[in-house]
Formats: sequence, C-alpha cells, structure tokens
Amino acid sequence: MEDCPQPGKWAISVWNGATATSPSDALATCAAVTVAAAYWIDPQSQAWKRYFDGRPEISNLADLRELQGLVTLGGAAR
Repeated sequence: MEDCPQPGKWAISVWNGATATSPSDALATCAAVTVAAAYWIDPQSQAWKRYFDGRPEISNLADLRELQGLVTLGGAAR
C-alpha cells in the first residue's frame, strides 16, 4: 500500500499489489499503522464500498485491484 494514513488521520492510499487481494491483506501492509476504515467509489454503480477493520458484517469492499485508490483512515500505531 502506498501513502498509508497516519494514526487518526485520513489519506488517499493506492494499492500497488496484485489484483483480487482482500482489503484486510492489502491494508495490513501498512507497517506503521492499522487501517481502521477504507472507502472506494465503485465506477459502475457510483456507490461507496467500505471496509472496517474487524467488522466484516458491515464491510462490502470485496477485493482490491492493482493501482486502486482508496480513502483510508489510520487507526492505532503499530
């Protein structure tokens, strides 16, 4: 993940890995911080897709594609 957020701050991050990677795996590559939340606008439906750390029941961001941009929120420092 490029441009990981700082704790308690928002960032525009870009996934630089393989297509079809789960959000939890991709966001875990942020070494200095956990990512508490991530959002992405689906270009087909124009609906927000979301990921919340540890909350799969309310997350609907299925997987990430190479060079996909996300709005991310930094959680706790590691």
